[in-house]
Amino acid sequence: MVDDEEVVRKVAKATLENHGYRVLLAANGKEAVEALRAAKTSIGLILLDLTKPVWAGRKLFRFCGQSVKTFP
Repeated sequence: MVDDEEVVRKVAKATLENHGYRVLLAANGKEAVEALRAAKTSIGLILLDLTKPVWAGRKLFRFCGQSVKTFP
């Protein structure tokens, strides 16, 4: 879950975990890339805010699309 607003990240994490999902959080695209690279398991879904600072959502989206095979 990538969003620059902490409250949005916390609510999304709690909601998703209540439904059995494991959730990684990032405040911006740079943190998201670091989290993806450090992930010990495969990533099944990325939720992101397209208008956030530091690596805007569209740039992160393109990066993930190009690099998806390199993530665990």
